[in-house]
Amino acid sequence: MKKIIVFLLVNALVICGLGVNASKTRLKPSFKTDVIPCDDEIDQFQTDLNEGIPVGNFESSEFPRHNWIVAQSFVPSKEVLTRVKLILSRNTMPPTVFPLNIGIRNSLDGKDLVQSSVEPENVPEFPEYSMIEFDFEDIRVSVGKTYYIVASTKNVTDNAYVWGVNLLGGYDNGGVYVSWDDEKTWREDLYEIDTCFITYGRDNSPPYPPTITGPTTGKAGEPYGYDFTAYDPDGDNMTYYVDWGDNTVDQGFVPSDGGMTLAHIWTKKGTYTIKAKLIDPFGAESDWGTLVVSMPKNKAIDRVLIHFLERYSPMFTILKHLLPLQVLGI
Repeated sequence: MKKIIVFLLVNALVICGLGVNASKTRLKPSFKTDVIPCDDEIDQFQTDLNEGIPVGNFESSEFPRHNWIVAQSFVPSKEVLTRVKLILSRNTMPPTVFPLNIGIRNSLDGKDLVQSSVEPENVPEFPEYSMIEFDFEDIRVSVGKTYYIVASTKNVTDNAYVWGVNLLGGYDNGGVYVSWDDEKTWREDLYEIDTCFITYGRDNSPPYPPTITGPTTGKAGEPYGYDFTAYDPDGDNMTYYVDWGDNTVDQGFVPSDGGMTLAHIWTKKGTYTIKAKLIDPFGAESDWGTLVVSMPKNKAIDRVLIHFLERYSPMFTILKHLLPLQVLGI
């Protein structure tokens, strides 16, 4: 029964047009692709195209009018999902006028984790197909878990796209789902086919530990500035976290391959360890960078000497008038 449903579906696409006259010879669809330099790489894909499935408001002699919402499941092997590409065409009689929207979900009934869209003028008319890119903010995904590319457009009569498919499947880690009732229910009857798609991803590397440069000695109560490096090998912006060693913390945002200068005042004399780390948007943390600083109590005269002088009060009284009190450690 499922194979019959697929047969009716693809014949509906041919007979009912999407810009094709039934008397014309059916040709295998063609598509163009492009190469975009990027630091990500292909993860999951199925690109063997031999038919298509509608997305949007569509009617044929075999199918009553429905608003088709189509999803393709996939299982990522990379920690970060960066973008997807779909092989697409669009209706021409009447022409499609509203964008095609896609969302990435971790369940069919869940909310979109990220969204993207394409305008109809950027999609070729049926029966021509093209590989269309949907870029979005990079998201962290769970390797080995199932995610969904969900495609939809505005429910307006004959506003429809065609998502290329392979009738024999071709992708072992997922399948096609269709909703005809605005996602109240999803059908898996077409699971033997797979859409034509590519997902891109990358593994996530933690930021490098920040280096800290600045004065290592000073006076309590005075401000001192410190430079912190910030570099993420994946080019991600980061959050910095600085512990000044006196129960105070600074944090904020810093771009990859950047840095920041922060000032701090230690109100009490003592030795402190500045600790700093970087956190990328996906929760990966750098090791700590550290720097030890000292707000000395006394560098000029040793405390042993002060105790000796205190035993001889006349001499100590004279010395207090000659030297600043902070030199004597008072």
